[in-house]
Amino acid sequence: MLSPGGLQIYSGTPHSYYSIYAEDPRPEEDEELPFLYDYRRLEKPLNEDSWPERYTPERIETIRRRSGPARYASQMLLKPVQAVEGRLNAEWLRRYEGRLEYSEANGEPVLRLEGRRLVSASAWWDPSFGRPDRGDASVLAAVYTDEDGRRLLHRVVYTVHDPKTADTPDRGADLCRQVAAQARKLHLPVIFVEKNGLGAFLPDILRRQLKRKGYGATVQAVHNHRPKHERILEAFDAPLAARALWAHASVFQSPFLRELREWRPGGKGRDDGLDAAACALLAEPYRLGPSGRAPRREWRPTARSRRARTDFGI
Repeated sequence: MLSPGGLQIYSGTPHSYYSIYAEDPRPEEDEELPFLYDYRRLEKPLNEDSWPERYTPERIETIRRRSGPARYASQMLLKPVQAVEGRLNAEWLRRYEGRLEYSEANGEPVLRLEGRRLVSASAWWDPSFGRPDRGDASVLAAVYTDEDGRRLLHRVVYTVHDPKTADTPDRGADLCRQVAAQARKLHLPVIFVEKNGLGAFLPDILRRQLKRKGYGATVQAVHNHRPKHERILEAFDAPLAARALWAHASVFQSPFLRELREWRPGGKGRDDGLDAAACALLAEPYRLGPSGRAPRREWRPTARSRRARTDFGI
């Protein structure tokens, strides 16, 4: 309980467009005056003079690159950012054209891309029975990380079921066959399947299709709780601004690039490929060993077991 004349303090960061730092009222929230309009304000945006012994110019630049323009402006400069103002600069996406190269040296599987060894991968499938030209598209996105730390958006595949199976139970199996074929072609160790809606029953079908193809990729069903615009901004804003995200030439030739150029939070444009790629980028690189009985060779150097010497007995 606060007695009359008591001190009340609001402190907050990070924040959104509906922030304690807002200087203008938000009519959509029935505000006639800005929130905390009659309070004394202490605003300390981050700059080289804010706390020089802790935040050097180099440290501030690192934070800027890791945060991305939107989050940096919001959290560090105390500028309320409205979600619908967010946009992604497709010109900052870097292009490459290399192919995956699988080999074995002394019995050790190795996967390379443009001469660099790949150390982790993640793939996300957002299934749908729609078609790319109408309705939600079914999209598989695959992302790799190489030994130099580059994030590589290698494939964004728009899968379409055979129209002959449109009104039959086989349409789910048809999509799963396509995804299983891509998994084997791309040497994917894991596929995350969004189980919102029809994805609830597809993981088991996909596991069976992988087994039929003799490939033991792990299938993990995931439920998405976060709003789509939040995960897209988080996945792309900072890497694009830092010129740290690479995409294969095939991605540039897919509908993905148009989605990236035209995307706005809350907009009505298509974003199925963009969302699948965002989820693949945000997924923790899968480092568990192979599962099942399929003869998949593990190419990730951190995924194999190690034996450590001990100087004690059990």
